[in-house]
Amino acid sequence: MLFAQPFGMEDVIASGGAPPIEFTEMLQPLTEVIKPIITVIGTLLGGLLGVYILMLLVRWWYERKQLKVMEGIRYDLDYLNQHFNLPYSQKKPHKLYHKVLPLEELRGLEKEWEEKEQEKEGKKKEKEKEKKKKS
Repeated sequence: MLFAQPFGMEDVIASGGAPPIEFTEMLQPLTEVIKPIITVIGTLLGGLLGVYILMLLVRWWYERKQLKVMEGIRYDLDYLNQHFNLPYSQKKPHKLYHKVLPLEELRGLEKEWEEKEQEKEGKKKEKEKEKKKKS
């Protein structure tokens, strides 16, 4: 027989909802062995995982901040290059052209692209003039 006396609901309620003393005394050696192991495992997993997630969040925030700064610099450089009639990032051909095509052909292609852009701008201006005439 495990318990000296059978206990009822009155005994459990009277003891504040805790199991009888004899039951906890029987499990005491088992809890003493398991508790340090669970504590170490919980600390290692929780601590390392928490630090890893925290580092990921900090890295993500820092990269977004750095990307915004770099986009601002690119915008400023494009604006200055347009102002001084220099090639800017929207006009640059793909990097592959630099490696595959000779420089002379590339310059010819750049002239063709500039002519096409000028034609587009001319067409836009003509459409705007037509709209003004209709108004």
